[in-house]
Amino acid sequence: MTLAPFRELLKKTKSQIDEMLIPTRVKQAKLKGETELASIEEKILMAEVEIQELCVVSPIDYTKLMTKLDDVALLERRMKQLTKIMEELFSTEDVKKK
Repeated sequence: MTLAPFRELLKKTKSQIDEMLIPTRVKQAKLKGETELASIEEKILMAEVEIQELCVVSPIDYTKLMTKLDDVALLERRMKQLTKIMEELFSTEDVKKK
C-alpha cells in the first residue's frame, strides 16, 4: 500500500470514503449472518439431544417433550428464513466471486 499525498486525502469527501468501505462492510454483514446461522444450528442440535434425553426418562414428560419439539420447529423455521435472507442479500457477491 502506498500513501496518497496529504492534499488528496483532504479532498476526499465522506461519501468517497464510505464508498471505499463498502466491500468491508458487506463482508462483515455476511460473516455476521453466517455466525447467526451457526448459532441457530448449534441450538437445534442441542435441543435434539435434549429431546432424546426426554424420551429415555421414565415416566416421559410429554409436556416438556412437546415444548422442545416446538422449540426445534421454531429454530428450523428461523434458520430457513435467515438462509433465504442471506441468499437474497448476498447473491450478487457470490456471482462476482465465481
